[in-house]
Amino acid sequence: MGKIQNVIVYDVAERKTEKVKVQNSLLWYDSDNQEMLTFSGGALDLVNTIFDKDLNRSVPKIIDVFRSETRVIKSRKAVADWFSRYSNYNITNAEISDLVEEGTLLAVPSEELDDLLYDLERNGIHFRIE
Repeated sequence: MGKIQNVIVYDVAERKTEKVKVQNSLLWYDSDNQEMLTFSGGALDLVNTIFDKDLNRSVPKIIDVFRSETRVIKSRKAVADWFSRYSNYNITNAEISDLVEEGTLLAVPSEELDDLLYDLERNGIHFRIE
C-alpha cells in the first residue's frame, strides 16, 4: 500500500421545498365610519366579502396565501451513505478517518485516489484534497 492522501468531502447540501402560510398585516379603509381597519392574514379578497355583525356591514374576506420556501440542509449522513455504496461496489482500503468542521475526512491510498475522485465528481459531491 502506497502513500495515504487525505480528502475532505464537504457535507452534502440537500434542498427541501415546503409551502409556508403567509402572515401579513392587512389594512382596509372603512369609508362609512372613516377609519382604517387592520386585519391579519394572507390577503384581502375585495370581491367576495363577508358580513361582520359587529360593524353591521360587509367587509373583505381574508384568504390564505402560501409561498414556497426552500431550505438548505447540510447532511453528513448523505456522505456516509455515498461512502457505504462506494465501498460495496469497489474493493477499497479507503476509510472515513475523521469528521471535521467542513465535512468528512477520508484517508485514501494514493493508488485508489483517481477512482474515488471520479466517483465523487460523478455524484456531484464537492471535495478538497489535502
